Amino acid sequence: GTDPLGALLFAVAAMLALTPAIATDLGFQLSVFGTLGLVTLQPRLAAVLPFLPSWIREPLAGTMAAQLPTIPILASSFHQLSTIAPLTNTLAAPMIPIATIAAALMAPLVALAPGIAPLAGLVLIAPASYLLGVISIPAGWPGVLVPTGAAPLLLSPLFAAGLIAWAVLPTPEGKDWLARVRQLPLARVAGVAAIIGVAGSLLISTPAAPGPPTLSVTVFDGGGTAAYLVRTPGGSSLLIDGGRSPSAMAAALGSRLPFLSHHLTMAILTRAETDRLPGLLGAIDQYSVGMALMPPEPVPAVFIERWRSAVGSRSVAVNGPMSIDLEPDLRLQALLTEPVSTQAAPANLARTLAIRLQYRHVALLIGPSLNPESVRVLINQGYPMAADVWFVPRAAGPASLDDATLRAIGPRLGIIPVDTGLRTTGPDPSTLAILARVPTYRTDLSGAIEVITDGDRVTVRPERT
Repeated sequence: GTDPLGALLFAVAAMLALTPAIATDLGFQLSVFGTLGLVTLQPRLAAVLPFLPSWIREPLAGTMAAQLPTIPILASSFHQLSTIAPLTNTLAAPMIPIATIAAALMAPLVALAPGIAPLAGLVLIAPASYLLGVISIPAGWPGVLVPTGAAPLLLSPLFAAGLIAWAVLPTPEGKDWLARVRQLPLARVAGVAAIIGVAGSLLISTPAAPGPPTLSVTVFDGGGTAAYLVRTPGGSSLLIDGGRSPSAMAAALGSRLPFLSHHLTMAILTRAETDRLPGLLGAIDQYSVGMALMPPEPVPAVFIERWRSAVGSRSVAVNGPMSIDLEPDLRLQALLTEPVSTQAAPANLARTLAIRLQYRHVALLIGPSLNPESVRVLINQGYPMAADVWFVPRAAGPASLDDATLRAIGPRLGIIPVDTGLRTTGPDPSTLAILARVPTYRTDLSGAIEVITDGDRVTVRPERT
């Protein structure tokens, strides 16, 4: 009763003893650390906010105390943090007990007399509407979600250690412990050595900028369809296509971009269709974008306003072949195809983009909608299609390539992005037979696949082996 921290630790130990697997459950982790923050940090936070009235100070201190210990968990799981959560939780806190008590009173009454259900709805509509507004309105504000990227491994334990020190050291017990530590021989020397060691580890674990002289292309599931993240030798990031799920895109980008990276040099839409736009628009909402390339076909009407507001004048419609020197020895070529169909809708013809990256002596070709005829047309028009690494189009489905296409491109490595949204069992056997003489990787078997090249050698890093 008088020791909430001891009670919390006992409850956690009991739950882990009964169900050890719960330790990896995200909900359990958030609940434990949120409660731990309420017990240990709420008094400290309230003490630093004496200038606020108590009816604001107490809920604000409570919500911040519950959220601070969960920041490393949220950042590592979702790779983004909410900047508005303390405000919305503070505004929602006074109404939650009112809504809970009202619902608890109305539920048995409605069970006994179903005819009063409309009256119960009127009683609950005010608190429910208030909570819905507090949650939904700020969610549409710009900048409410901040991408964190891949944090250094030591950052989470350092953050936790700092919170513990801040919560414990000002207490009488903490002051007594600190005084005893200071009396130990070489205490100061050990402290300085620890700080230097931690700082050095952080510097080593954090990627330097600019990055190593390699080009990497990672193909991953963007939420039903494939997306491609390009990381250049100079540290720039390019995103090609999105997917159906903005949340899947946010998680995938957050785990692959550098810590606190908030910028995409370029976003590329290879085909103006609904399967590729939601994830790409979600990424553009979260990350500032220097330039957006797209085919000349208009964006589907349901997305056109979002595209205009998110990209605006930075959007460039590719009406013909385009070549961009991104960095020394690195060139991007955007090739416009003739109208081609999709697997899902053969009658839906549209011009699309194929992206060819040339880094020193290695070329990579990404053309999700290419087919043998569009490849032949581009070659006859004099555009380069040869590639060392070929991201095989159309999930290697039926008629996605033929022997002549394979000879023309001449890849020494094939990567097959298999869309999880396709109602098929995988690539077509006849297409795989054509690719048999080329080493290939498939995303349905290997997960996300990263291709890395220094301009001479090519290395493949599959997520699963």
